[in-house]
Amino acid sequence: MIEIIFSDFSRKPPVWSDGDKSKRISERKCDEYSRDVIHRTHYVALQASDSGVVTAPKCDYQGTGLIVGGEEASVGEFPHMAAIGWRNETGYAFQCGGSLISPKFILTAGHCIKFGGADPAIARLGDHNIDPTVNDRADHVDFEVGHSIIR
Repeated sequence: MIEIIFSDFSRKPPVWSDGDKSKRISERKCDEYSRDVIHRTHYVALQASDSGVVTAPKCDYQGTGLIVGGEEASVGEFPHMAAIGWRNETGYAFQCGGSLISPKFILTAGHCIKFGGADPAIARLGDHNIDPTVNDRADHVDFEVGHSIIR
C-alpha cells in the first residue's frame, strides 16, 4: 500500500529568491535561458528616431537545449516515476504522474486530486508505456493507494 501526497502549490505564495522580486524563479530562469540563446544588438541609425534593438538567434549556443519532440526513454530508465490511476469501466484511467519520494510515498501535483472527484486507486511503477496494447517488455508493479494527503 502506498500513499499519495498532492502538493497544491497554488495555495502557497510563490517562492522568491534574491533578485527581481516581481517574478517567480521559473520566470527568471526562462529569462536567463532566453539571454543565452538570443543575441540582442542595439543600433543607432543616422536619425535618432530610427534607433532600436535587433534580436537574432545565437547559432553558437552550447548550453542544454529544450526538449522538442523528445526521445523514447529506455526501459527502466526512470524507476522512480509513477503513473497514477483512477478506476473506470475498463480498468484504470491514468490521468497523472508522480515521483516516488520514499518506499511508501509518491508526490504529485495538487490538481490531480480533482480527476473524477475520487481518490486515485493505484500507483503504477516500472511501466514503460501505460497503453495496455503496447508490448513494451516492462515489468510494472501496481500498488493500491491507501491514503491521499493534500499539502
